Amino acid sequence: MSIRFLQREDIDTEQWDTRVEQSSPSLSYAKSWYLDAMCAGQWHALVLDDYRAVMPLPYKKKWGIHYLSQPAFTQQVGVFGRCSEEEYRLFLQAIPKKYRLADLQVHTGTPAHLPGLKRRTTYWLNLNSSYESLAAAYRKDARKNLRKLREQSGPYALVQQVDYALHIANYRAVYGALNPGLGEEEYRRFYHALQAAEAHQCLEALQLNDHAGKPLALGLFLKSKKQLHYVMGAPVPGADSGGVHGLIDALIQKYAGTAMTLDFEGSEIPSVAYFYAKFGAVPVHYYALRLNRLPFWLRMLKR
Repeated sequence: MSIRFLQREDIDTEQWDTRVEQSSPSLSYAKSWYLDAMCAGQWHALVLDDYRAVMPLPYKKKWGIHYLSQPAFTQQVGVFGRCSEEEYRLFLQAIPKKYRLADLQVHTGTPAHLPGLKRRTTYWLNLNSSYESLAAAYRKDARKNLRKLREQSGPYALVQQVDYALHIANYRAVYGALNPGLGEEEYRRFYHALQAAEAHQCLEALQLNDHAGKPLALGLFLKSKKQLHYVMGAPVPGADSGGVHGLIDALIQKYAGTAMTLDFEGSEIPSVAYFYAKFGAVPVHYYALRLNRLPFWLRMLKR
């Protein structure tokens, strides 16, 4: 058994993407084409044996310090493939010493008691039941908001909307001020990631319209083998209220009775978590991985 450190140019992308696809969980965030877009090529990798398991290392450099950092619009990375808990530990130990810090979010399949992990929460909704069964599990206020939306807007309809610039502009208009850490570069990279996801048939780019065709909400859902990830969504300013409720309801109706799971991608914020739980979603844990190899005096500043 050996774990190799590979530069981006030395990674066999066909083997890499095959391993991620065959993993459980299988996440499109870890595919080479998504990482290339969101990291602008700045990622290296650890590879166990002949791609039996792999771990992406998205990196940055600041003040001469190399560190591992979670890319924007990328909820989870981690180790993908077939490996034991002890091999997970070896992956963490194999992170090169030149990376003095690591602040990554690793997926739900990561052994919970590995060193350096802090539990975080997302919400999942299994879509393998009928729509009627899924809708019956909505909380009272979700049903109330959907009823009000239908009264205001008439029967709503879900349509494809592949103008990614429109999605991003709408999101920034509504929620941009709440995400000051996202700048022009992050949104530009995300635009290219969406193009790559579309090319690989791993994207649902959707718009909810009212009965007259007026847009109510926009949403982007990255598709993995068995999951839909709610990566971006927002109501259209000035439209009838409840548009995001309708967007999620319509998506659930579209995928009801399938083997897919809807990952709402959060949240630690109680109000956001409550919103996702309205649709019958349940909490699932993933993990924040933090390593600090800075000299003592810098480590104190980091705290």
